[in-house]
Amino acid sequence: MRGVMVGLWYATASGIGYLINVTVKFVFDCESQYICTSFYYYITKSVLVLIILIVFVILAKRYKYRVRENEVNIVQIVDDHYQRYINQREQFGSNTDSDSSTE
Repeated sequence: MRGVMVGLWYATASGIGYLINVTVKFVFDCESQYICTSFYYYITKSVLVLIILIVFVILAKRYKYRVRENEVNIVQIVDDHYQRYINQREQFGSNTDSDSSTE
């Protein structure tokens, strides 16, 4: 599941990055697709990258690892399992005894 989330995030980020790049090039009238001679184009792109970096740092500082519940007590789990098994067996045994005595 984590791989799917990372893949979706990467695809979305790439698409949005391409869209922003094309939009900014269109606004600053860049002649070529690969290089732009406008100084303001590079300033705008740098400011956008700086904003994204600041948002990433803030989110990274707030991220917390998942804290698991208390350790699993395997002895308690086994004890509960066998207790249920014994109760079911007693109940099943008493049902069969009553069925055989009525005949």
